[in-house]
Amino acid sequence: MGTDERAERVDRLLTTAHVQRMRDNLEEARRACEEAVALDPECAAAHEMLGDLAAAREELEAAMKHYREAFRLDGKPATEEKIALLALRIDERKRGELSTGTRSPSGSRKRLNPSLACALSMLFPGLGQLYNGEYRKAAGFALLWVLLLPNLYAVFSALLSPLSGHGAKPVSGMTWLLALVQIGVVVVALTDASLSAVAINRGKTQGKSGWEI
Repeated sequence: MGTDERAERVDRLLTTAHVQRMRDNLEEARRACEEAVALDPECAAAHEMLGDLAAAREELEAAMKHYREAFRLDGKPATEEKIALLALRIDERKRGELSTGTRSPSGSRKRLNPSLACALSMLFPGLGQLYNGEYRKAAGFALLWVLLLPNLYAVFSALLSPLSGHGAKPVSGMTWLLALVQIGVVVVALTDASLSAVAINRGKTQGKSGWEI
Protein backbone atom coordinates (compact mmCIF):
# COMPACT_ATOMS: atom_id res chain seq x y z
CA MET A 1 0.00 0.00 0.00
CA GLY A 2 1.45 3.35 -1.07
CA THR A 3 1.80 6.37 1.22
CA ASP A 4 -1.10 8.28 -0.33
CA GLU A 5 -3.33 5.22 -0.31
CA ARG A 6 -2.46 4.57 3.33
CA ALA A 7 -3.23 8.19 4.31
CA GLU A 8 -6.55 8.02 2.49
CA ARG A 9 -7.42 4.76 4.24
CA VAL A 10 -6.55 6.28 7.64
CA ASP A 11 -8.77 9.30 6.91
CA ARG A 12 -11.68 7.02 6.00
CA LEU A 13 -11.21 5.03 9.20
CA LEU A 14 -11.17 8.20 11.30
CA THR A 15 -14.35 9.39 9.60
CA THR A 16 -15.95 6.03 10.32
CA ALA A 17 -14.82 6.23 13.94
CA HIS A 18 -16.35 9.70 14.35
CA VAL A 19 -19.65 8.56 12.83
CA GLN A 20 -19.82 5.41 14.97
CA ARG A 21 -18.99 7.43 18.06
CA MET A 22 -21.82 9.87 17.32
CA ARG A 23 -24.13 6.87 16.94
CA ASP A 24 -22.89 5.61 20.32
CA ASN A 25 -21.34 2.52 18.68
CA LEU A 26 -18.21 2.90 20.79
CA GLU A 27 -16.83 -0.56 20.10
CA GLU A 28 -17.02 0.00 16.34
CA ALA A 29 -15.36 3.38 16.78
CA ARG A 30 -12.57 1.80 18.83
CA ARG A 31 -11.94 -0.87 16.19
CA ALA A 32 -11.74 1.75 13.43
CA CYS A 33 -9.25 3.81 15.46
CA GLU A 34 -7.12 0.77 16.25
CA GLU A 35 -7.02 -0.11 12.57
CA ALA A 36 -5.98 3.45 11.77
CA VAL A 37 -3.15 3.25 14.34
CA ALA A 38 -2.05 -0.08 12.88
CA LEU A 39 -1.74 1.60 9.47
CA ASP A 40 -0.18 4.80 10.85
CA PRO A 41 1.23 4.51 14.40
CA GLU A 42 1.92 8.27 14.39
CA CYS A 43 -1.69 9.30 13.76
CA ALA A 44 -2.30 11.68 16.67
CA ALA A 45 -6.03 11.99 15.96
CA ALA A 46 -6.53 8.23 16.24
CA HIS A 47 -4.59 8.06 19.52
CA GLU A 48 -6.60 10.97 20.94
CA MET A 49 -9.91 9.34 20.03
CA LEU A 50 -8.76 6.04 21.51
CA GLY A 51 -8.02 8.02 24.68
CA ASP A 52 -11.52 9.52 24.63
CA LEU A 53 -13.10 6.10 24.16
CA ALA A 54 -10.99 4.50 26.90
CA ALA A 55 -11.87 7.34 29.29
CA ALA A 56 -15.57 6.80 28.53
CA ARG A 57 -15.13 3.15 29.53
CA GLU A 58 -13.35 4.27 32.74
CA GLU A 59 -10.12 2.67 31.49
CA LEU A 60 -8.20 5.69 32.72
CA GLU A 61 -4.65 4.34 32.54
CA ALA A 62 -5.15 3.24 28.92
CA ALA A 63 -6.68 6.63 28.13
CA MET A 64 -3.66 8.40 29.64
CA LYS A 65 -1.30 6.31 27.50
CA HIS A 66 -3.12 7.32 24.29
CA TYR A 67 -3.42 10.99 25.29
CA ARG A 68 0.29 11.20 26.04
CA GLU A 69 1.14 9.60 22.72
CA ALA A 70 -1.17 12.02 20.91
CA PHE A 71 0.43 14.98 22.70
CA ARG A 72 3.91 13.71 21.82
CA LEU A 73 2.89 13.59 18.18
CA ASP A 74 1.03 16.89 17.80
CA GLY A 75 1.59 18.90 21.00
CA LYS A 76 -1.92 20.42 20.95
CA PRO A 77 -2.89 22.42 24.08
CA ALA A 78 -6.32 20.75 24.01
CA THR A 79 -4.67 17.34 24.36
CA GLU A 80 -2.50 18.64 27.21
CA GLU A 81 -5.64 19.84 28.97
CA LYS A 82 -7.19 16.38 28.58
CA ILE A 83 -4.08 14.88 30.19
CA ALA A 84 -4.36 17.26 33.14
CA LEU A 85 -8.08 16.58 33.64
CA LEU A 86 -7.55 12.84 33.34
CA ALA A 87 -4.75 13.01 35.91
CA LEU A 88 -7.27 14.57 38.30
CA ARG A 89 -9.75 11.76 37.62
CA ILE A 90 -7.09 9.14 38.28
CA ASP A 91 -6.13 10.89 41.51
CA GLU A 92 -9.79 11.09 42.58
CA ARG A 93 -10.24 7.38 41.86
CA LYS A 94 -7.19 6.50 43.93
CA ARG A 95 -8.42 8.65 46.80
CA GLY A 96 -11.83 6.98 46.56
CA GLU A 97 -10.22 3.53 46.67
CA LEU A 98 -8.23 4.54 49.73
CA SER A 99 -11.32 5.87 51.51
CA THR A 100 -13.21 2.58 50.98
CA GLY A 101 -10.21 0.36 51.67
CA THR A 102 -7.68 0.16 54.46
CA ARG A 103 -7.15 3.51 56.14
CA SER A 104 -3.96 4.75 57.69
CA PRO A 105 -3.68 4.59 61.52
CA SER A 106 -4.81 8.22 61.79
CA GLY A 107 -7.90 7.41 59.70
CA SER A 108 -7.37 10.49 57.54
CA ARG A 109 -7.86 10.63 53.79
CA LYS A 110 -5.07 11.22 51.32
CA ARG A 111 -3.62 14.69 51.71
CA LEU A 112 -3.77 17.23 48.92
CA ASN A 113 -0.53 18.42 47.34
CA PRO A 114 -0.46 22.27 47.47
CA SER A 115 2.36 22.41 44.90
CA LEU A 116 0.38 20.28 42.45
CA ALA A 117 -2.72 22.42 42.99
CA CYS A 118 -0.65 25.53 42.28
CA ALA A 119 0.95 24.01 39.15
CA LEU A 120 -2.43 22.93 37.77
CA SER A 121 -3.85 26.44 38.17
CA MET A 122 -0.78 27.82 36.44
CA LEU A 123 -1.45 25.45 33.53
CA PHE A 124 -5.09 26.57 33.34
CA PRO A 125 -6.84 28.71 35.99
CA GLY A 126 -9.42 26.59 37.80
CA LEU A 127 -7.69 23.21 37.47
CA GLY A 128 -6.11 23.60 40.91
CA GLN A 129 -9.51 24.31 42.45
CA LEU A 130 -10.93 21.28 40.62
CA TYR A 131 -8.15 19.16 42.12
CA ASN A 132 -9.07 20.51 45.58
CA GLY A 133 -12.72 19.59 45.05
CA GLU A 134 -13.85 23.25 44.96
CA TYR A 135 -16.03 22.94 41.89
CA ARG A 136 -17.75 26.34 41.99
CA LYS A 137 -14.42 28.13 42.29
CA ALA A 138 -13.01 26.01 39.48
CA ALA A 139 -15.91 26.91 37.20
CA GLY A 140 -15.59 30.60 38.05
CA PHE A 141 -11.87 30.83 37.35
CA ALA A 142 -12.15 28.76 34.16
CA LEU A 143 -15.05 30.82 32.81
CA LEU A 144 -13.26 34.11 33.53
CA TRP A 145 -10.09 32.87 31.86
CA VAL A 146 -11.92 31.66 28.74
CA LEU A 147 -13.68 35.03 28.43
CA LEU A 148 -10.33 36.84 28.62
CA LEU A 149 -8.48 34.57 26.17
CA PRO A 150 -9.30 36.69 23.06
CA ASN A 151 -7.63 39.66 24.75
CA LEU A 152 -4.50 37.58 25.39
CA TYR A 153 -4.45 36.62 21.71
CA ALA A 154 -4.75 40.29 20.73
CA VAL A 155 -1.78 41.24 22.91
CA PHE A 156 0.47 38.49 21.58
CA SER A 157 -0.62 39.21 18.01
CA ALA A 158 0.37 42.86 18.43
CA LEU A 159 3.69 42.01 20.06
CA LEU A 160 4.64 39.47 17.39
CA SER A 161 3.43 41.41 14.35
CA PRO A 162 6.81 43.21 13.80
CA LEU A 163 8.52 39.81 13.56
CA SER A 164 6.22 38.80 10.70
CA GLY A 165 7.07 41.96 8.74
CA HIS A 166 3.59 43.49 9.00
CA GLY A 167 4.63 46.37 11.20
CA ALA A 168 3.64 47.09 14.77
CA LYS A 169 -0.06 46.88 15.58
CA PRO A 170 -1.48 49.50 17.96
CA VAL A 171 -2.69 48.19 21.31
CA SER A 172 -5.37 50.11 23.18
CA GLY A 173 -5.12 51.00 26.83
CA MET A 174 -8.13 48.81 27.57
CA THR A 175 -6.36 45.82 26.03
CA TRP A 176 -3.34 46.37 28.29
CA LEU A 177 -5.62 46.80 31.29
CA LEU A 178 -7.35 43.50 30.54
CA ALA A 179 -3.93 41.87 30.14
CA LEU A 180 -3.08 43.01 33.69
CA VAL A 181 -6.39 41.55 34.85
CA GLN A 182 -5.45 38.24 33.21
CA ILE A 183 -2.13 38.20 35.06
CA GLY A 184 -4.05 38.88 38.26
CA VAL A 185 -6.45 36.00 37.55
CA VAL A 186 -3.54 33.59 37.16
CA VAL A 187 -1.80 34.82 40.33
CA VAL A 188 -5.00 34.64 42.39
CA ALA A 189 -5.95 31.22 40.98
CA LEU A 190 -2.62 29.54 41.69
CA THR A 191 -2.25 31.18 45.12
CA ASP A 192 -5.81 30.33 46.09
CA ALA A 193 -5.37 26.71 44.95
CA SER A 194 -2.23 26.31 47.07
CA LEU A 195 -3.67 27.97 50.19
CA SER A 196 -6.95 26.08 49.86
CA ALA A 197 -5.10 22.75 49.65
CA VAL A 198 -3.23 23.62 52.86
CA ALA A 199 -6.49 24.66 54.57
CA ILE A 200 -8.28 21.48 53.48
CA ASN A 201 -5.38 19.36 54.75
CA ARG A 202 -5.80 21.06 58.11
CA GLY A 203 -9.43 19.97 58.18
CA LYS A 204 -11.06 23.26 57.19
CA THR A 205 -14.16 23.45 54.99
CA GLN A 206 -13.49 23.16 51.26
CA GLY A 207 -15.66 26.17 50.62
CA LYS A 208 -13.06 28.43 52.21
CA SER A 209 -9.49 29.15 51.37
CA GLY A 210 -6.55 30.87 53.00
CA TRP A 211 -7.88 34.15 51.63
CA GLU A 212 -10.99 34.02 53.82
CA ILE A 213 -11.51 34.53 57.54
